[in-house]
Amino acid sequence: YTRWLLPCRYEVQCTRSPGAADVAGGDATWRGDALVHAEAQYGSAFPRAWRWIQATDEETTLVATGGLFVIGPVTTRTWLCRYEVAGEVWSFRTTDPRTSATEESAPPRDDRPGTLRVVFRRKFRGETRTLELAATAPEATFSTPLYVPTRTGFARNPGSRESFAASVTATASVEGAIVDERTFEGACLEFGGVE
Repeated sequence: YTRWLLPCRYEVQCTRSPGAADVAGGDATWRGDALVHAEAQYGSAFPRAWRWIQATDEETTLVATGGLFVIGPVTTRTWLCRYEVAGEVWSFRTTDPRTSATEESAPPRDDRPGTLRVVFRRKFRGETRTLELAATAPEATFSTPLYVPTRTGFARNPGSRESFAASVTATASVEGAIVDERTFEGACLEFGGVE
């Protein structure tokens, strides 16, 4: 029954674990330290449509994903977000009735950039926390459609398109007062599926 009720189960394992990387291309080789992000998608299919952002800098990590999740006979728009700054974690998930998310998005198309704006609000320990994300990436930086798991097997029509050259501005506030604001460059932005 779980597979029918929850065909997609998403879990972030870690967002900033130290790691090492070896990258080779052409005559160039790079070896060094890296920050590792690990996640898992358990289940038989991705959501019908989704958006994904991932970014990091020296003290902050961000991962947010949302989309049209099919749960049995119902399709619902759901968002999950984890924002960690200076060791403090802000978590948002719209399956919690104390949390809301509003989205404005435009996938990359016809030389237009891909854009995504999401505003999360959550009552947390007697205060209202808000996190506003604004992401953009040039159309030319997005991949060709990638294969994704669907209910009928892997397919790339429509698949997903990813950019690793996005700019993401994050503004965190408590009771309307900004407590953190920063812009990540070289972030990940993905548009998948179809609305």
